[in-house]
Amino acid sequence: MNANVPDCLIEGYEPLIDDLTLPDVDDRHVVAAAIKDQAESTAHSIDSDTSS
Repeated sequence: MNANVPDCLIEGYEPLIDDLTLPDVDDRHVVAAAIKDQAESTAHSIDSDTSS
């Protein structure tokens, strides 16, 4: 991804993670990166396997 989308990598968001409270703790890194980058919006997909 980094090779195809210049400046897509957000660094330095890790210290923000522990201060975030979300329904799914596994989403905290996404919100922390958005805060660090002062993002106006975010988009990501959730892939779930419901076949089992």
